[in-house]
Amino acid sequence: MKGVLPGKPEASLQAIATGYWDGKRIIVYITGNALSILSDPATLIQTIYDDDSRRLEAVAFDEVSGKIAACTDGTVRIYRPLGHTHDSLKWALQATFDVGEGSTAATLSWGTSEELLIGRSSLWLYDTAPTPPTCHWNHELASSVRSALLSYDSSYIASIGYHDRLVKIWRRLNFGSEDIHFEYGYLPHPRAITSIQWRKPFHVDQTIENVLYSFCADETLRVWTSADEISGQTLQLWGKLDLGGAIPQDPGSHKQDMRWAFIISQRDLANAAEKVVQEQGNGQEKEDVALQYLLSIANRDTEICVVFDGNGSMSAWALENISSNPRGANNIDNVAFVKSKDFEFRSHSATTSHVEILSYCNKCSGHLHILFHHFGGKIEVFESNIADLLDPTSRSDAGDLAYVLPVDPAGSKPVTGGFLDVFARDVAVSYTHNGRVEFWTARVDTARNRVEWLSTASMETGVRQPALVGGSTMKKAALVNENRSSVTIWDIRGARLEYEQDFESHNTVQDLDWTSWAPIREISIREFTPHPIGDSTWLSDGNLIIGAGNQLFLYDREFGETSALITSVRTAHHKPKNQDLFEVFLSQCILAGKHKVVKRILLALNHTLKYHVEGDTIDAYLGLDLAEFYSDEFSAAGANDSSYITRRASFDDSGETFTEELALSICERLQSIPLPQLSGHEQIQLVDIIECAGVVEKHRRSLDENGARFMVFFRQHALRKGRVNEIHMSWREINWAYHSTSQDILMDFVSRNYHGTMLWENARESGMFMWLTDANAVRTHFEVIARNEYTKSEIKNPVDCSLFYFALKKKTVLQGLWRMASWNKEQAMTQRLLANNFEDPKWKTTALKNAYALLSKRRFKYAAAFFLLADHLQDAVNVCLNQIKDLQLAIAIARIYEGDTGIVLKRLLENEVLTVAAQEGNRWLASWAFWMLKRRDMAVRALITPVFTLLETPASRDLKSKLFLTDDPALIVLYSQLRQQSLQTLRGASKVTPRIEWDFVIHNAGLYDRMGCDLLGLDLVRNWEFFRLPTLAQKGFSGDIVDPTKLLRRRSSLVVQDIPLSPAVPGDMKTGGHGFKPPPSAFQEPDANSLLDSFGF
Repeated sequence: MKGVLPGKPEASLQAIATGYWDGKRIIVYITGNALSILSDPATLIQTIYDDDSRRLEAVAFDEVSGKIAACTDGTVRIYRPLGHTHDSLKWALQATFDVGEGSTAATLSWGTSEELLIGRSSLWLYDTAPTPPTCHWNHELASSVRSALLSYDSSYIASIGYHDRLVKIWRRLNFGSEDIHFEYGYLPHPRAITSIQWRKPFHVDQTIENVLYSFCADETLRVWTSADEISGQTLQLWGKLDLGGAIPQDPGSHKQDMRWAFIISQRDLANAAEKVVQEQGNGQEKEDVALQYLLSIANRDTEICVVFDGNGSMSAWALENISSNPRGANNIDNVAFVKSKDFEFRSHSATTSHVEILSYCNKCSGHLHILFHHFGGKIEVFESNIADLLDPTSRSDAGDLAYVLPVDPAGSKPVTGGFLDVFARDVAVSYTHNGRVEFWTARVDTARNRVEWLSTASMETGVRQPALVGGSTMKKAALVNENRSSVTIWDIRGARLEYEQDFESHNTVQDLDWTSWAPIREISIREFTPHPIGDSTWLSDGNLIIGAGNQLFLYDREFGETSALITSVRTAHHKPKNQDLFEVFLSQCILAGKHKVVKRILLALNHTLKYHVEGDTIDAYLGLDLAEFYSDEFSAAGANDSSYITRRASFDDSGETFTEELALSICERLQSIPLPQLSGHEQIQLVDIIECAGVVEKHRRSLDENGARFMVFFRQHALRKGRVNEIHMSWREINWAYHSTSQDILMDFVSRNYHGTMLWENARESGMFMWLTDANAVRTHFEVIARNEYTKSEIKNPVDCSLFYFALKKKTVLQGLWRMASWNKEQAMTQRLLANNFEDPKWKTTALKNAYALLSKRRFKYAAAFFLLADHLQDAVNVCLNQIKDLQLAIAIARIYEGDTGIVLKRLLENEVLTVAAQEGNRWLASWAFWMLKRRDMAVRALITPVFTLLETPASRDLKSKLFLTDDPALIVLYSQLRQQSLQTLRGASKVTPRIEWDFVIHNAGLYDRMGCDLLGLDLVRNWEFFRLPTLAQKGFSGDIVDPTKLLRRRSSLVVQDIPLSPAVPGDMKTGGHGFKPPPSAFQEPDANSLLDSFGF
């Protein structure tokens, strides 16, 4: 076992004790109803469980006999050591006896000859050498003691009560008799005493002059030594140290900070100094100044008082030649002052937990160990070379790395390599309070005795104050939020959120763990604890940690190879068969414009299924040459085939071509022949996409590529309706239709899908009023929606179509419909109202009053209609957004009411649509909105750049904006298409740095790989064309490109001039005359009235 975390310590004054016995350092502390015994902070010797249900209150260790005393509120137990070797050393119960119960915790203290002092409402002195122990002295007290300590020679007892200003000193009058007597006196203090301790002898059997240290609430250490009998005093004041002044007050603090202090005994100081001298003799480097200074202190019969302020400052003071001669003021000197974040143990909250401090010197390492017992539930151990700690030379704080965790090794063995690069295995993951996660690899430089670190991946997750973090070697990180109610899993390399689970506030996440791989070792903890194993998890380098009861056991990764389990371990590296040519691959090929590849695959699939015999294996690639998917010749053919007219080419020896009938034939065969590696649901999806491809093939001659993309996925959406939760087409498909030149055919296809009776819910589902660009077509189809809304029910209610007719500004049509609504009780009142002239401000006010009245009655659509009647388009849009929750309806009525250049539509796109796009990370929506705003350069940049970086007032990003679902490799398809469509888009693309574009291409190739479309990723990185870098001569004074067409490696057949020309250019040339002049050196914003923009280029 490598180490142990033995459990949470109890919050009591004597919950921890330590001592040096029989050549071993022993640390014992109370955790729950058990005693944990350790030889060092990482090595557990034994756990002793107390069967008593009452909690343990105090523990004490005897350095002479090795005995341990522990007590509850009424019982004392003595444990004696058995065996002296490290492996066999255990403690067993020697005796149990009862003492008086009380409302306060008991206190324990060992003296010489195995005497034990117990204090509560009385003082009891027991001799524990015999069994059972005998009580030699008992004295009832006026009030309960907070602490009672025997001096090491048992000559004195020092006791203090709660909030007591007097230390009561009991001087022993006789030894060697069962009838023991004490006399007592008092040591007065100006305020309450916080703690007391006796000076330790250099050796446990050494007789020394007794010295008492008392710490008082006035932040003063007082040193008391023996007084002569003539004076009549028990102890006298030798000297005192102002702890408050030992560390300068922080100038920014308005009140005196608390101080903590402890004593480094002469024994520990001498042992530590001796070890430092030995290290120098062995050739280890040590600063001479620090060493000589340490030796000068240790040789002067010195003890050290170390003072902390809890905020990072430490001060050390030497107490020299403490004796009965009261001249201590001249023998107290400052020897060190250090500022380090290691000493920041004080909480910044209003309630700072109590801290008890102990120290000892580890004789093996010679280092000083300082134990900070926080009553909040932890013990911190600070280890330091004593020479470094007391080094008088100034040194700056090297800082600390607060939140660093080992990366889950997944069973792999750490290897020290000679290379330090991003391909090396990650060994650590760090995270900040603001949620930045970073993976690190390291290289050990043995020549220079240092470790070099390199960051391999990082991202800002936005998860503030994460409670738990776990990292894996696949650069995945799991974060638990501050409330422990939500888990998010991130791909740090891809900077994407992959999974989110909210467990609500009533459930809390207790732990994170990455799965381990194989059982290779059997571990038993029966010899350490009777508790069963509660949980286990892997740490870095293959170490294993096991939880049992309230303890944690840490096992080393190294073990013997003789285990029988080793022979049974078999590691199988299995990669599933390639599923590339199925539904996902076909969909991505369609999006990438590779319809020839799609037809080639489907013809091969038809051939395979036609001649398939049950039991035959189906080739994963259907016998196709993989080079066809990424070769330049095939890619170029696919690109050239994206024109308006497509030939039906022959793909096999029989001259068979892909048609709608062939697609239906393939679908029929797939219903009876299962494909390998596909579930039933996946095969249904494959049938859907093949049927959609067949339907589109029928219209292929009259469709452009973007129109074909929309038609495929609109048909797929119609087939899957009811099986999925999508209520309308995604903004990706809306973008395809928006940039299509075949919108009339798409509109006819959509209309026939709804059997010619399209309602608003159908229009919203298809997104038609988002992608239609012709203003006349928008009005025509909106009027069709208005008529269908009116006739959708048998009663034909004019209220249902009022919003649509008012948006069309056809009040007279609505008046005619109301004349036929004799059944409606609102007929007469509405007719009288509509008969008025609403150009008159009076009647506009009346319409407004009606609108607000309808809002109060929650008739939101009708209220929006009356806002339009009052010519308050903005209010109508707000109702659609906030009450109806229909963004498309708000955009549609804004387009109909004031056209695509209206101020309300502009405000809606800028303030609402782009804000939503930034919060959700929806690049499709952002690109569409920028194109609607005639900001085509920004529309191109939005496809490749995070949306929030393009806004003047960035919106706060939602967590789902980082979800991996916001990633779509089709973004690069639209980017490639739009960036060379016009001068504006070329200018936008020129503002994308080559590094950003490179990362975008690599990222999308990775997305293809994750989706199982490796061949498309290969095609992308192999055939992507980067822009030429502009020269200085090609840039104007503003930094913009003078002629963006110079960026193209191959001149496009048509680059639309959509950047306004100089006002000096004649009007005939602005509208496409025969003359052409170079663009100006400094670009201007596009003119909303540009003729070319009106045609949708």
